[in-house]
Amino acid sequence: MAGHCFDAVRQEQLAEAKAKFKQDGWAVVPNIIDDTKAKEVVDRLWKAKEESERRGDPTYLDWLDPNSSNVLIFYLMELDSIFRELIAHPVAVEMVQSALGQTFLISNYTANIALPRSKSMGLYSDLSLQCPDPCLSTWRLNVVWCLHDMYRSH
Repeated sequence: MAGHCFDAVRQEQLAEAKAKFKQDGWAVVPNIIDDTKAKEVVDRLWKAKEESERRGDPTYLDWLDPNSSNVLIFYLMELDSIFRELIAHPVAVEMVQSALGQTFLISNYTANIALPRSKSMGLYSDLSLQCPDPCLSTWRLNVVWCLHDMYRSH
């Protein structure tokens, strides 16, 4: 995949993000999808929420979520093909492969919609369940898709 230009992401941005992840354990790659695609994903995410609830899957877990303004949607890849597109997006895959190697496993793919008045929660603590401590190298990571601009005030 190296050498290709993915959407609006330049190879220089990708190289910087890989170096940042290697150094600090996290990185942000902006503008992977354009505004039109982000809106489409958001629209389909809300439809996935409706379908999830129709199936009887909870979208709020009182033992996990700080309040009902945090909306969870499980089984995204099953609910809509657009989430399979995102999980296989070349930029996401290249970032994962740069950290974990060419082969990797996907443990889950869940949405967390933080509505107004939602409270802070830990970022997917499921990672701690996958490998025993001490973690001396990179065995796991999260790819987080922010579909709206993120600011401290949010």
